[in-house]
Amino acid sequence: MLKHFNPTLLYKAYFGNPYGILPPILLALLLTLVSWIVLIYGVREIGILGMMIGAGAALTLLSVITHPLIPFALYFPCLFFNDLTWPGIPISPNQILGILFFVSWIAYFIRRRTIAISPSVSFFMFVATVLFAISAITGEDTERGIQHCRAVVTYFLMALGLAASMRSEKSIRALAWIITITTAAAALQGVYQAIEKGIFMNFTGKWSDAVRVSGTAKNSIVYGWNLLYAFPFAFFLYTRHNSKLFKSLAIGLGIFTAIVALLTFNRQTFLLLAIVVLSTTLLFRYKNKKRTLMMVLVAAGIAVIAMFPMVISRLSTLGNIDRDPSYLERRDQILVAMEMFKEKPIIGIGLGSYPAVWKNHLPKDYSTYNMQYDYKTERYPDFGYVQLLAETGVVGLMLAIALMLMVLRRAIRVRRMADARDNIMAFNLASMIIALAIFWITSNFVQDTFLYVRMWFVLGLTALITPQNLFLGARSTTNAVPLPRKQQELAHD
Repeated sequence: MLKHFNPTLLYKAYFGNPYGILPPILLALLLTLVSWIVLIYGVREIGILGMMIGAGAALTLLSVITHPLIPFALYFPCLFFNDLTWPGIPISPNQILGILFFVSWIAYFIRRRTIAISPSVSFFMFVATVLFAISAITGEDTERGIQHCRAVVTYFLMALGLAASMRSEKSIRALAWIITITTAAAALQGVYQAIEKGIFMNFTGKWSDAVRVSGTAKNSIVYGWNLLYAFPFAFFLYTRHNSKLFKSLAIGLGIFTAIVALLTFNRQTFLLLAIVVLSTTLLFRYKNKKRTLMMVLVAAGIAVIAMFPMVISRLSTLGNIDRDPSYLERRDQILVAMEMFKEKPIIGIGLGSYPAVWKNHLPKDYSTYNMQYDYKTERYPDFGYVQLLAETGVVGLMLAIALMLMVLRRAIRVRRMADARDNIMAFNLASMIIALAIFWITSNFVQDTFLYVRMWFVLGLTALITPQNLFLGARSTTNAVPLPRKQQELAHD
């Protein structure tokens, strides 16, 4: 039997397997089992430490052998937790899983499985990363500056690594399923909270955290944003699957997460929900568009009717905005940010420094509502563009806006190219990126979302959508037509 064994089969399965990722996964599981047996019996004397070593070795082997999306699928759920730590361990689970993602990507690169991505987008992202990292480490608070420098560099590398791993539409759909299913699972936590708190039965007309859901996020605003982020990915899956089962599952999960986002009862979430749902459903190309739009609108209508009294009650607080504590707190944060901008208008006080040094920048006339009396509470600027202006100055704000507009402009150009070649997959992928870019640009008016790692994934997807990857390769449509001259310019990127 052994004489028929071909040792090159393992090599082919690892470096050039034509059967997808199944052989590497089976090989990874086999090596994981062997490593567990060897390590558990070999370090039985050490106890729990041996188990940890075995787990680390198994995960590392799994990461080296499989597609980078597998460790990413473990990493992404950690993003829903505000403070996920293990007792006695100096680094958090998401940091460990992030490292495993990079290990997996490096192995994927060595196997020559990665693809080329846009050099111009990559270079622009690199320049922005360097400037924001310098802003962070030279800011007024060194400790937070180092944290933000590490975050910016990590997000940049992860975004490009993720993009370079998307070899086919199957990979892109796998990424979309990871985001959609994980977000739907996080939405279930919100439903559980709503039932546990008895939101609909116990509402007394007073708005507080007692009548909002926040899942495992730090607050209800972030939780609602996290849920809305998944809707364009779910809709992309709906338009790209042929199976009625998968189409129904994708659109069902997307609508479900959007409805649960309403349970945060934040005014900005209501606005962002409308923007995300409308931009997504109108931008994509798909069959039975009118019927699908009607289905989404009916689902939204039923949700609004079910929560109508509470939604109206929440929106009615806009009439008393001059006495609304939420508004007054945000006004304070803007006043302090403007003081920072006056002192350092060009480069700001340093990315990430606002929460640590805001006490040093109170208005001299003490025109704030509450901040001058409460020095213990950790404050954030909340508004993304205000944060960028205060912490990175005019230079950082303009750079961030240029990044967002670059995403929007490039996706629009690729969408036009895809339309000219009747490439529906590329058309809808670009439409998804446009919807996410609109979400990013608008949400920064009401939240500090620039440093959300989810949005840096969108930058990575923008680097992915080159004509070589979408139109000119083996996956091009058979009925492709020549590109107009202006649209050919992007093909040389």
